[in-house]
Amino acid sequence: HYSKGTSDIEYAFPWGWGELEGIANRGDFDLTQHGEFSGKALKYFDDDSKESFIPYVIEPASGADRGVLAFLADAYDEEQDKDEVRVVLRFSPSIAPVKVAVLPLSRKEPLRELSRSVYDDLRGRWDVQYDDAQSIGRRYRRQDEIGTPLCVTVDFESLDDQQAPVRERDSMDQVRLPIADLAAPLLGLFGENDFSPTPEQVAEHEAALQREGKEYEFHMYPNAGHGFFYYNYPQAYAAEAAVDGWEKIWDFLGRHLG
Repeated sequence: HYSKGTSDIEYAFPWGWGELEGIANRGDFDLTQHGEFSGKALKYFDDDSKESFIPYVIEPASGADRGVLAFLADAYDEEQDKDEVRVVLRFSPSIAPVKVAVLPLSRKEPLRELSRSVYDDLRGRWDVQYDDAQSIGRRYRRQDEIGTPLCVTVDFESLDDQQAPVRERDSMDQVRLPIADLAAPLLGLFGENDFSPTPEQVAEHEAALQREGKEYEFHMYPNAGHGFFYYNYPQAYAAEAAVDGWEKIWDFLGRHLG
């Protein structure tokens, strides 16, 4: 009874089109009702036109569950791989819950120690999973099913050459990379925590706040990947440092390590 018009944003799910978000033009219904029952007119005065009016309310309504379902439906894939079907979630790296999995070929020392050091080095930057249970093939399948873009397999050759195979989820191709420099090429794919502000960006924003005479505090949360400025009222500031779009990592590695 209040809407002057409603538009829906829909997604083509496997079972048909479904609504992701509704956007309603509620007109002046809400503020008129508030004004009537509160006894105060909720009007806006336009200095240019010298007129007062009751603003319209535009109501976007979206659900996180519907968005997540759309991401899952879009990423889900099945493909034949030899005698079995491989299930894979082809998430963009920017929304993959786990960015990298570290998979030691054996639980025995010193392989385990080297694998844990790789894991410790990477987990400070991204969401990384350490998995040493069952065969390497089963572990690859588990990571494919949750959409992990890259798997680092620490094998026995790693003890000698200090390199590790990196497996890409979609193509299943592998390339050996130096363990000491493993984080560098991954930065190009994932960015530093995806949304970390650079020191230059932090300094630029701090200078702007100082020019405005605002009191502030800055807090950086490296594991969460966000930095926040607090002033007057909590206000978040974060700069995206991630690479836009999804590039196959082999192209990236070829440009930066070739």
